[in-house]
Amino acid sequence: MAVALAAAAIVSDDPPSLAHSEAKGIVKERMDVMQELKDTMKRVTPMFKGEVPYEKAVVKAAGKHIHAHAGADMTALFPKDSLQHPSDALPVIWEDWPDFTSRAKDLKSLGKELAKNAGKGAPEGIRLSAEVARVVPAADTFKKIAKTCNACHETYRKPW
Repeated sequence: MAVALAAAAIVSDDPPSLAHSEAKGIVKERMDVMQELKDTMKRVTPMFKGEVPYEKAVVKAAGKHIHAHAGADMTALFPKDSLQHPSDALPVIWEDWPDFTSRAKDLKSLGKELAKNAGKGAPEGIRLSAEVARVVPAADTFKKIAKTCNACHETYRKPW
């Protein structure tokens, strides 16, 4: 249940917006990467909620994708004061840069951990029950990723 709740905020439908088509430069690049990360989470969330069969390869690819776009790769998308419309970034990012970079590093580590744990203890091709999900290392890592994303968005992104 906690996995489902943590993931729900990440994968909920966004309000209709033309923001991405209006964005330019680094803001557009940042929005595109964040959308890709959201799409990655949307692909694996149903597996951890037991809605679709578990696929180790998909979970491993998701972890690799998250790892590739987090850490310094993510913080590079936030040059100082890059708040041009339609950015959802808040100025507090640069006011608390050490915390923001720490969270991005945590996400990078968690992405690597998800890829590593994708095949451990998870039965391929079956739906995970809540009981099984509790003992699958990738499910725990997924939950940490969802919490990390949500916490960062709550602090550093404009509310919708």
